[in-house]
Amino acid sequence: MKIGLFFGSFNPIHKSHLEIAKSMIQWKKLDEIWFVVTPQNPQKDPSILAPNENRIKMVELAVQQYKKFRVEKIELELPTPNYTVNTMEALINRDPENKFFLIIGADNFENLDSWKNPERILEISNILVYPRGSSQINGSRLFLTDKRIEFIQAPLLNDSSSNIRKSIEESNKVNEINDLPKEVKLYIESQELYRSQ
Repeated sequence: MKIGLFFGSFNPIHKSHLEIAKSMIQWKKLDEIWFVVTPQNPQKDPSILAPNENRIKMVELAVQQYKKFRVEKIELELPTPNYTVNTMEALINRDPENKFFLIIGADNFENLDSWKNPERILEISNILVYPRGSSQINGSRLFLTDKRIEFIQAPLLNDSSSNIRKSIEESNKVNEINDLPKEVKLYIESQELYRSQ
């Protein structure tokens, strides 16, 4: 199968993540998108993360109505910090019959040359890049002409999980945040996530 790997902290997952995933399915005719929940991104502050089990549950709730979407928890079994190349190697070893496509935003693509072993990532997968906020697809010039990298016409991802967390912390009104799926809103309310202390 052709599998799109959408890595993220998903802290929390929001509607824009789902729109990107739907665009990737249509554009590349992928069989499935796997949302790879990252316990600890080496480039992010771990203190801002909701617990792993909460983030996994939010992704499960957000994707439950989509037949081609699933949650992938492999990074919970791997040493931290979680490096994409290590996770992809583990997935290939576990599921060698699949062809993997790494899905990243333009902001991450700009920094691809700072990732751990990006050349190996390109050896074992293709990379699909979607537009993200104000990021321009002009970074990582080392990789701009690589035929294994495709720039996808997907919705512009402007909303961010950090803005959503800030809104919840400041207002404590989860129900007013339009970019959260209904099930995720209810879960955040029930678990009292992202509230100011």
